[in-house]
Amino acid sequence: MKQFSHCFRIAHGLLAISLLGGWVTGFTVYAMARPSWSLFSGTLPVWLMNGRMHMYHLLVACLFTPAVCMLIWSSRRGLAASWRHKKPLHMAKLLLTVVCGMVLLSGCIILFPQMPGQWYGRAVHLIASCVFVPLVLGVHLFYVWKYFRSQIWETFRPWKNMSWMTIGLFIPLFVVSSVLFFNVGMPNRTLVSTQIVTPDDWKRQEWNAAEPLQTSLSNGVGFDDGVTQVTLQSYYDDRYMYLRVQWDDPQEDRRYFPWLKTDDGWQHLVTHPKDETVYYEDKFSLIFPVEEQPSFRRAGCALYCHASSEHAYGYKASNHLVDVWHWKASRTDGFGIVDDKYWFGHDLEAKNIGRFADPKTSGYFRKNITADGMAPAWLPAQSGAAAGGVLVQAQSIPATANQCAAVPVGSTVPGIVVSPVTGDRADVQCHSEWADGMWTLIIRRALQTASDGKDVQFQSGQQYDFAVAAFDHASKRHAYNHHVFQLILAE
Repeated sequence: MKQFSHCFRIAHGLLAISLLGGWVTGFTVYAMARPSWSLFSGTLPVWLMNGRMHMYHLLVACLFTPAVCMLIWSSRRGLAASWRHKKPLHMAKLLLTVVCGMVLLSGCIILFPQMPGQWYGRAVHLIASCVFVPLVLGVHLFYVWKYFRSQIWETFRPWKNMSWMTIGLFIPLFVVSSVLFFNVGMPNRTLVSTQIVTPDDWKRQEWNAAEPLQTSLSNGVGFDDGVTQVTLQSYYDDRYMYLRVQWDDPQEDRRYFPWLKTDDGWQHLVTHPKDETVYYEDKFSLIFPVEEQPSFRRAGCALYCHASSEHAYGYKASNHLVDVWHWKASRTDGFGIVDDKYWFGHDLEAKNIGRFADPKTSGYFRKNITADGMAPAWLPAQSGAAAGGVLVQAQSIPATANQCAAVPVGSTVPGIVVSPVTGDRADVQCHSEWADGMWTLIIRRALQTASDGKDVQFQSGQQYDFAVAAFDHASKRHAYNHHVFQLILAE
């Protein structure tokens, strides 16, 4: 009986585990992807696994990479012979190595959105993983069972003739793949905030001296090929921290489920109430773990993202408190604020699962809809009252039958009624502008707030982890990456 090397046997075991785990987790991640890229229209079927599938898939990739490398190393002579002799079993082994390499390469293209060919990378990753690998693996297993079935167990015995050299090969390969897929220690992840004198007008200050941090976000509905380029800059003074965020967006969107007056009455412009990707506002979000969290530093947003068939595009939840700044082009921008929220808890039975808003003293966002859902409940009281895609409560009137009859056919009415929010929920102030296919958002927040335990508190000389996401007229399907950034308030 042939004696297989320890490296060969460990590689076979790791490859079997990672292939199975990759199919289970990857198919869930794929099902939740952009509707145009998913056979399930971006909706997770009930029979697929739920949970932190993004993070689990990255963990599987960290095992898959050293397994492929170790298999190539331990079978290098056999792979060379496969090319020379072209026997069916050897050719199947060679082809399996090639398609596994295709899976790794295409996965890197997906993971790093700054690389070109996102659409092709996703197509190759799906086809290689779900078609080529099973096909070639099936041929390989057929010939192994036909000619070497008595040796199958020997190819997987992990503890026989153990070699520390195998462990010495696996550990650095695992560390390198973890660095690659979880971006640990990757360069250009630091946003330096320099101290300045309090500006006369924080909305119009110069940003030329602020060091920029640039990143790419992908897989977002609406953006060109799902990708947008983001640039961040920061200053702070003795009281406030300032951020300028710029990102590519081909169109300014300030709609929120508007109403259209037709010959037959009112039409509510909605394509998916819980997963809108057409009649919706642009948004941008930043998240800051309130306390230092090493797991977030390694996994990024994949740590908080969960897959669920009951919640469109998954949901966000955290067992550690996370400060969330959620800018909304319609609901908050008109009042010059960013919605100050937080995540804490993980309860699928609760309406908000584990996502909450900071306390407020007044104000609200309310859907503009009657109890029967057939018409708007409020109409603009005068021209200009519906600017910015929202209807301000103080400038609206009840939508009586006579008032509705007076609205011209073809007119639209905002689907949201708002009143200025005050209190802790309005701690984060903003000023925005869209021009030439780009949003520019200026954010100001006090270094220290009164929201006890719900806000990250900034101090000079300290470092804070954060992540970002951009929404292009989408309620949930945002562009993202798995990078974790550090904001440093330089002394």
